[in-house]
Amino acid sequence: MRKHYEIRKELKEFYNNVAEIFSSTRKYWWRDLYFIKKYLKSEGKALDFGCGNGRLLDFLKDTNLDYVGVDTSKKLIEIARKKYLDKSFVEIEDEKKLPFEDNEFDIVFAIAVFHHFTPRMADNALFEMKRVLKDDGILILTIWNLWNTKYLKFLMKSFLRGNINLAARISFKYQDEIQWRFCYWWTKKMIVKKVKNFRFEIVESGFTFGQKKKTNKKFRRNIFVVAEKKANK
Repeated sequence: MRKHYEIRKELKEFYNNVAEIFSSTRKYWWRDLYFIKKYLKSEGKALDFGCGNGRLLDFLKDTNLDYVGVDTSKKLIEIARKKYLDKSFVEIEDEKKLPFEDNEFDIVFAIAVFHHFTPRMADNALFEMKRVLKDDGILILTIWNLWNTKYLKFLMKSFLRGNINLAARISFKYQDEIQWRFCYWWTKKMIVKKVKNFRFEIVESGFTFGQKKKTNKKFRRNIFVVAEKKANK
């Protein structure tokens, strides 16, 4: 597997390079993520880890949550700041250190982020998420389910090149050029175990479903985990 500083550098460059077009594809919430609403608190402080263009705010508009978004992409942070002038967005260097106090947040979101993390990077992020969450605070994370034909071809090619890890780079077409980004093929069992390792209590886990346009056939789009930080754990 590639070195972690190389992975982080490539991801930053990717999202900075494609920020405008990527943001334009992330204007609306996928319906399969509406399960999150039942866990929303009406008040308190929320951290959007990997906030991108800040679109989570449209989902939170009926709450009084004090929102903070963080991302490693400078360009996406700039887009978010222009769109949501009265909200706080912070550019961070990596997943290893969040610029917040212990027990500061009531809820932490990590929507479509962890598929860019190796297990070690996931450890870094979960350690920080637990640190900044209050006791009884909620963690909600979703991960692309990469175990489908669209993405498995990239993993198979990686295997053929001698890479025995569940990691590969997947393509993204931008201005008639191909850009590449690192992804890790998490399973639900793997990520649930990882979250439990940090002594979170699992509230719910499973899959969200999408629907193919041509066949109307449902497919597993995202893995999700909802967990709670319990006191004295």
